[in-house]
Amino acid sequence: MSSVPDPQAPSAQSSRRRGCLTLVAGALVLLGGVGVVKWSGDQKALAEQAQAAEEAFAPAMEKLEEGIGAQVGDGQPAYDIDKTIRVIHEIDQAVDNAANLEDWLAQMSKQDYRGVAPEVLEARQELLNVLMKVYARQVALEDQEALWNFSSGLVVLSAMSMVEIEGELGPVMPSGSLSVDQEKAEELLDRLLASQEEQARLQQELRAVEAELTRAMVDYSAVYYKYVEEWDRVSLARERAYLAAYNGWWDMTLESAQAAIALAPLEREAHLLQAMALIEQDGERDREAEQILREYLDAHPGQSAPALLLLGVLSARSGDRDRAQLSFQQAALNYPKQAESLTDLLDPYRSRAWLRRSAQGSHVLELYQSTMLGAGYFSPDLQLARMAFEDGDFEGGRDKVLDHFRRRSNQGQWDFILSDLEFCHTLLGDDYRRIFPEDAWLDLVVGEALLSDKLNVKVNNRSDMVLHNATLVVALYLTDMFQGDYSTVSAERTQPVVLPREVTDFGAVEISFDRFFTEKGTDDIIDARAILVTDEAVVWVDTEEFKAESLHALNLQAHTSAAADTPLTEDPLQVWTRSMSDTVIQKTRRGSSLRFSDDLFSDDLTFQLPRELTLLRPLFRLRHGGTLHEAEENFLVGDHIELTFSDVGNLNVKDGATDIALLGRTPIGDVVMTWRMRPDGSTTLVDVGLDGFTAGFDAE
Repeated sequence: MSSVPDPQAPSAQSSRRRGCLTLVAGALVLLGGVGVVKWSGDQKALAEQAQAAEEAFAPAMEKLEEGIGAQVGDGQPAYDIDKTIRVIHEIDQAVDNAANLEDWLAQMSKQDYRGVAPEVLEARQELLNVLMKVYARQVALEDQEALWNFSSGLVVLSAMSMVEIEGELGPVMPSGSLSVDQEKAEELLDRLLASQEEQARLQQELRAVEAELTRAMVDYSAVYYKYVEEWDRVSLARERAYLAAYNGWWDMTLESAQAAIALAPLEREAHLLQAMALIEQDGERDREAEQILREYLDAHPGQSAPALLLLGVLSARSGDRDRAQLSFQQAALNYPKQAESLTDLLDPYRSRAWLRRSAQGSHVLELYQSTMLGAGYFSPDLQLARMAFEDGDFEGGRDKVLDHFRRRSNQGQWDFILSDLEFCHTLLGDDYRRIFPEDAWLDLVVGEALLSDKLNVKVNNRSDMVLHNATLVVALYLTDMFQGDYSTVSAERTQPVVLPREVTDFGAVEISFDRFFTEKGTDDIIDARAILVTDEAVVWVDTEEFKAESLHALNLQAHTSAAADTPLTEDPLQVWTRSMSDTVIQKTRRGSSLRFSDDLFSDDLTFQLPRELTLLRPLFRLRHGGTLHEAEENFLVGDHIELTFSDVGNLNVKDGATDIALLGRTPIGDVVMTWRMRPDGSTTLVDVGLDGFTAGFDAE
């Protein structure tokens, strides 16, 4: 029977490494005694520096050795490609954060190298071996500081500058083969060595190990690009899976996730996408999905939240509501404490910042980050809300939706609010829209602050609802952004109440965004929208101009579709609106009234329309005599909408009956209400109909 090694006991490899360091220290003392280090004249100082070198380098070297010796076993690869890339970046990026060589080595000694490709660790070890020899001889403080400047430059060069790609560089990864340019390495190293001319003694020591430094640079550079290219190949398959999942194409999600897993069996993301695809298909492979998730939990207990959430979705689909609720609650418990661990994997994605340069790439990053941080589909509270709505518990579902956004508000974390709202509108659908159907009666008011790069933002509440504990998150569409993509920033004030028939000031928002190394300010704003987060509802709030332009775009789309004789594809909001239109129009016929004041110079008209008309989200205009008029007032009052049109012009009702048309543009067309006014002051609603998009609505 084989004995289990004591994890606290030093490994043979660690002992061997410590012995090598001691041997180096002893040899340097002897060399100092025979005059090799002639400038010091202080063998004691040299011995002390050799000891300092051992103490500085030993922890990092031993940690690298442990990582090299860590094996997965069972015929599986000995490394996780995602962790390998993350550690490569963290080791090299730590150079920027370190104050000196000892600080950098200390950071390296704190890394967890289990699961990292041994080749990477061995190549980094080779470089440290050479630097250790030089550092052990630097008694003078100025030489030690100069060595750090040299070492930090060497780390950067060994990871960036000496690889040539034979073939073409594709948008995702290089095609062809990689080769290391030995001459270029020597040239770059020579320049770096020459920069140490003021430290002649240090330069002499570095020149003595120049060949070893060149070999270490070349070896690490080759290894670096080898694994970067491998990660690119895995990412290509995985990004295809993300895009397929974004579009809801589950067969292709599964196919691409499995391709990524075949390339990297120890990766995490594709395993989650694979399980998600199996769950979202026809349910015939639920057991397979559960097995994948159970194996994930065994392998990655510290990153369990997304797998627990998917187990909850799986249980909900199979009808086990109690088990589903427990999994969702457990995921909600684990997401906050695992957030830092889960986002460790974001480091490699920094090297793929170009994904933000396309709408599709943004979808990949958004879904990845949502998976790891519990947003959108991966929000436990929103999944619990979905389950409650499916069970007919509207109040329970509403409370869970609001719980989710309260948590976002308490954390001040708005990066994923767009993913959250997308889930609400798409997968919670009609139930979510029932929470606050009066959202069209909230208007965003935006004004540019004087002498600053700020926007003043307010909300005009034309509903009769009091909204409490209100935060306004401004969503900006800026130049160089893709349509539908927004940068979000919260306004400076949280307001205790947003009162009916009042404009509430949320203060200023500073507009300063860095998009692809370009600073964006108020001059770059194309559209400004906002999301109002309150205790009663979470809804989009738009300017009156944005609402009008959006409906106008739907009008153009409808006319283009009609001209081409092609069916018009409706989004979920349009489908929901159409499903209620017949009932709403019947109520409008029965519950509408009109009164008008007639004087010598002008006429004011006041309409009262049933509140149910808010479900169609109408934008009202009054048409009379070929002229369109906008409402002076448009409020919700109790069970009706109250519209007032002032100074319409002399209607000449005294000369006989006059017909006017009240138009309500909606996402599915124009509600046209024809009214007849008579000299005796009586009015009659002649006709109400949904006439499609009428060309005359936008005319002046």
